Amino acid sequence: MERCYICRKELREKHDSYHRLCKECGESNLMERKRKGNLSNYIILVTGGRIKIGYYTALKLLRAGARVIVTTRFPLNALSTYSKEKDFEKWKENLIIYEIDLKKVGEIEAFIQYIQINFPKLDIIVNNAAQTIKKSKKYYAELEEAEEKLSSIYLSECKYPQLRCINTLNNQICKSKSKDIINLEETEDYNSWVAKPEDISLYEFLEVQIINSTAPFMLCTRLKESLKKSDNMNKFIINVSSVEGMFSEKRKSSKHIHTNMAKASLNMLTKSLSKDYAKYRIFIYSVDPGWVSNQFPKNWNGVCDEKFNAPLTYEDAAARICNPIFKYLNSEKLDEFGVLLKDYKKQEW
Repeated sequence: MERCYICRKELREKHDSYHRLCKECGESNLMERKRKGNLSNYIILVTGGRIKIGYYTALKLLRAGARVIVTTRFPLNALSTYSKEKDFEKWKENLIIYEIDLKKVGEIEAFIQYIQINFPKLDIIVNNAAQTIKKSKKYYAELEEAEEKLSSIYLSECKYPQLRCINTLNNQICKSKSKDIINLEETEDYNSWVAKPEDISLYEFLEVQIINSTAPFMLCTRLKESLKKSDNMNKFIINVSSVEGMFSEKRKSSKHIHTNMAKASLNMLTKSLSKDYAKYRIFIYSVDPGWVSNQFPKNWNGVCDEKFNAPLTYEDAAARICNPIFKYLNSEKLDEFGVLLKDYKKQEW
């Protein structure tokens, strides 16, 4: 018997908008998507805001009035996408897009200095950027080609203050081309999500750790003083986690162990810093945004990606990430922080 994705009860009657949710959970989910707040005096950093969860999270915050700094490796692609939104003219002055490769520690340090120098404060950090699967060379080549084409549109005229594109030191994790390093190339039949642990390259392993946990550590700690300068009562750090990082999840296997480790590390960052940061009314949460995408190779076990339909949408994921912000925006006393939230409720680590 199929069960509801959220409450796990038998799915006897499905919600009209959610094929994997019961009516009660579906209605609750729709209500949470409508939760809003006034963020007109907030400066918010959202890492990885070009596509998917980060994009919809940034949109939700922009539409709430916030000034949002979005990071991405492909800023022109990001600006092109944001500019297609029907209400772009309403919030475009509040959007800042910063080019950064979060695999490169030198670029993270330069970005931190940029924030410290150019902004009087910071109110919220959303550590969303993540690498789950190392994409193929073809995937990145197509993005770089598109970025080059867009440069003739956006960079030929100084009309786009949203862009803060800088080049920093080209610090690489590893430049070795040793034959001892296994470099698994993503294909339609195979990727690191289904690879054996011994087949995951050290290069990819390190990339995942740096992007998913080291970068959030640097941003949380180095930008603490910027958060303390906020004139808003409550400040927030949202670490976007996943079920892969949960120790309480019983269905653990040796697959995608590099992602499991990185997300578990991110959860420990939340748990370790929360009490100290709460002294300054900086409240930290880990949030599982829910199942919104498919990481399996296109043809894995004969299941074609086009047929996949996730239980939740990117809008649902954004609502989960923004939930503690809107819920506790003006609360003098918070009933929970330093916790992992899944489907809007506290979960065991």
